[in-house]
Amino acid sequence: GLPSSPKDALSLFTLAMDRAGASLTAFELIARRPYDFTLKHGQGITRPLADDWPWYVLMQISSGRSEEDGKALIEEILSAGLEQGIVGD
Repeated sequence: GLPSSPKDALSLFTLAMDRAGASLTAFELIARRPYDFTLKHGQGITRPLADDWPWYVLMQISSGRSEEDGKALIEEILSAGLEQGIVGD
């Protein structure tokens, strides 16, 4: 799920903070143009998503829990974002 605007990204950030708290250790909004530039000129960088989006978010969850718990928390955040209409599918 990806936001369609910076406003939606801010809503997603708020949602992530509410759900993850201090476990949310990184949240970065990236516009498509610098993303495309990085893919074109970076060495060894592959496209992580098949579709193109106007905005991308990098989100990192760090905690003492298992990797599976971290993935589940990110999935929970993105699922809630889909329900709220702040991220695309």
